Amino acid sequence: MLLHLIIILVGVGIGVAGHDEYKLRSLASDEPVAVELADLEAGENLSSIYIQLGHHWNVLDELIYSIRLKEGEEETRQTRVSYAYYPLVSEGHPHSQAFNHVPAGYASWAEVPPEQFPVLEDFAVLVRTTRFEHVGDLPTDGQWTQADVMTGMVVNEVRSFAEDERSLLRRSYKGLDPDRVWIFEEGREPRSMAYCLGVMAVGAGLVLLGVVLIVRSTTGRSEGVGDLPPKLKAAEVTK
Repeated sequence: MLLHLIIILVGVGIGVAGHDEYKLRSLASDEPVAVELADLEAGENLSSIYIQLGHHWNVLDELIYSIRLKEGEEETRQTRVSYAYYPLVSEGHPHSQAFNHVPAGYASWAEVPPEQFPVLEDFAVLVRTTRFEHVGDLPTDGQWTQADVMTGMVVNEVRSFAEDERSLLRRSYKGLDPDRVWIFEEGREPRSMAYCLGVMAVGAGLVLLGVVLIVRSTTGRSEGVGDLPPKLKAAEVTK
């Protein structure tokens, strides 16, 4: 019975994954659509969730990451990172603009104490990435990097922030509404419709198999099949 339940649970998991891919596929174009980050910051909607973002700044000093530790285990440089989040801002974002002017009394930003740095209050896009495999791979210098293009998919339809992530975002960015942030998975591409339907079919098949096996095993017990040894059954018949 336990094996049958496991088959059903695996089938449900595969089916849900296939359905998620199907939802994304139905909202994505065949090719990535060029989008400017500044337009998203201004509140524009997306015509496709498969996009190619234009010039932007990766705000790596605001990076947060998720790890799993066993009880009593300590984080090390070799601890595996499940995923990481970091915000993007455009050249015209208020946070970017704030760095165009060094505070009075300082010759450069290198002289400015960290507590006087501009504070990021909100953003439109949060990148979700798995390219940092271990804690030791995470950027440690806190430097921003700029890029002319980044391709991936907006996955809000199938992925949302966990409650602890939502709470962290609200505490960290006083002007941010987590429900209005685009979750952008770097490098993700839409699956083919055939793949999505195939995965859902496999999931449904496993669920059906598990149910049939449970029904057969339950029916067999209720009818007494196999309750008596063959020799004893033969003896009963001869009487």
